[in-house]
Amino acid sequence: MPCAATPCLFDIDADPLEKHDLAAQAPQIVAAMMARLEVLRAARLESPFAGGHQNEEACAAMEKSGMAVVPWQTDDAIAQVDNGVGANSAL
Repeated sequence: MPCAATPCLFDIDADPLEKHDLAAQAPQIVAAMMARLEVLRAARLESPFAGGHQNEEACAAMEKSGMAVVPWQTDDAIAQVDNGVGANSAL
């Protein structure tokens, strides 16, 4: 896979098919973008959902909806809310 070992840089306006890697010609841009990526990675929030983005029920709900992000709850979570227990009980 191209760009897996080292970053690539493309001018997507001039090269929308990403055929011409400009990383060697503009290492300062690559370095700035990689530095920004590290800042964003350090600031990312962890998923508040058990299992994060790997939650099987969330993935199944997305597949069922045609890969659209839709509200979903597990049966256990719904039961907890119905019983006044759990994160959503204040709703």
